[in-house]
Amino acid sequence: MVRYFDQRDENALTALPGPGWIAEQLTGLRSEVRFVASRGSFSSRLLATLVGLMRQSRANIMVVHLLGSAAYAALTGLLLRRPVIAVFHGALDFEAPGRMSALKRWLLGLGHVHVVAVSAGVKEALVAWGLQADRVRVIANGVDTAAFQPVAGAALRNVPGLPADAVVVGAVGNLHPVKGYELMLQAAALVVKAQGNVHFVVAGEGDPAYQRELERLRDQLGLQRHWHFLGFHTADAAHYSSLDLLVSAASSEGLPLSFLEAMACGVPIVATANEGSTRLLDDARCGLSVPGGDPAALAGAITSVLGNPGLASELGERGLQAVQQRYSLSATLDEYQRLINQLI
Repeated sequence: MVRYFDQRDENALTALPGPGWIAEQLTGLRSEVRFVASRGSFSSRLLATLVGLMRQSRANIMVVHLLGSAAYAALTGLLLRRPVIAVFHGALDFEAPGRMSALKRWLLGLGHVHVVAVSAGVKEALVAWGLQADRVRVIANGVDTAAFQPVAGAALRNVPGLPADAVVVGAVGNLHPVKGYELMLQAAALVVKAQGNVHFVVAGEGDPAYQRELERLRDQLGLQRHWHFLGFHTADAAHYSSLDLLVSAASSEGLPLSFLEAMACGVPIVATANEGSTRLLDDARCGLSVPGGDPAALAGAITSVLGNPGLASELGERGLQAVQQRYSLSATLDEYQRLINQLI
């Protein structure tokens, strides 16, 4: 979104909790980046900082992500009489219990706050959480189809122990319990037992202690040679195009960008059912959805796609068409621009 405004010579101020990958991606753009951090359940200092930044930059609107940021933005907008767009990417963004949960929900209901869900499933979860349906609009995530498209002959390189002729199943996402990597490991053991040339590669990092738990489970299942943790890894078009299949065992998703990026590269998908993944796969008809918590079902779906090249090709082509027709980044950003124009 910041790049979108930058290309249109519009000024944007980006506030981040600290340095990192996002800040690096903004290097070279006109957008000014400020680091603002908070501690505890409420920080009056952070609120004062945000009010000061809004006044200093003369910004007309705030666009924020996740519940905590939305609450601070709602208060800032209330004090300055500025509209706020609060974007939610999944049920985990707002369903976690907490002392301030009711207050944050009340703040989202104020008239100057405009709530956006990245999928119909996320909207349904927001309504079940307590927001009014007419106060939530859906703007689906989109993918840059110029950057993500099939790359002929792509292959993963420099992955120790990955044979050149391996069948490669990929997962993209931070190492977090909600991503269901324990379930995926259990399914992988069944897949490898049935088809010994299948290898699983995971692009993502997370809590080192949690990764060690996953590594212990991998070793217990005898998957040392078939499961590869890549750590932080740029999942670009070449990465996705090197995969025979993308798999997710997440228990909760909104509208996963990894799915859209894989679809844009013509890669079929297998995923466990949740509020976001199932609807996307059903809508695009680009993959198989299986019940959560069932490693045998997940393994069966994986082997079904890998064992049927015709099905894999058909699913991949459908996904590619769906992204081009309904999930382009340009269409998503144009929709945000229309909303912003209505509010300022």
